[in-house]
Amino acid sequence: MTTIDLILIGLVTLFSLIGLWVGFVRGALYLLTLVAAGVVALLFTSNMSVWLTDYISIAPLRIAVSFIVLYVAVTILGAIVSSLIAYVISKSGLSGVNRAIGLVFGGACGVVLVCMFVVVGNYLPYASDAWWLESQLIPHIQVIAEMLKQYLPSSIEEVKTLNLAEFGR
Repeated sequence: MTTIDLILIGLVTLFSLIGLWVGFVRGALYLLTLVAAGVVALLFTSNMSVWLTDYISIAPLRIAVSFIVLYVAVTILGAIVSSLIAYVISKSGLSGVNRAIGLVFGGACGVVLVCMFVVVGNYLPYASDAWWLESQLIPHIQVIAEMLKQYLPSSIEEVKTLNLAEFGR
């Protein structure tokens, strides 16, 4: 197992433990938020990148920034809504079952995060680095990435041409 594999396993484990701590209600709402953030980012990255033309001249970087900004914005909005809903539901007195089911949903959130990392990572220059290619887990996750590829905006291909040397890599 490589370092990246251990990091990916660690992320899923961490999210599982967080799910155990916060419970099912917040975990389920968080998972829904992650999926919604991914869908919104995939659907509107091309539109937002046009708005950033005056600020970021490098097209692949503009596309990557657009995706990240949309993803983070929807995640923050979802967290606010989730907190309000979870507060109301917590008054109903959910107990250990809520936390046990939260463990499963936390793990699912970790898996979604890892899948998003691999999907986006396939379009970045580091996808040809040794640490990426030697991973034992990434090839299995790339099966999901290939299924999701048809839903990505065509402009995402431009991210592959991004030269990270310009940014101090």
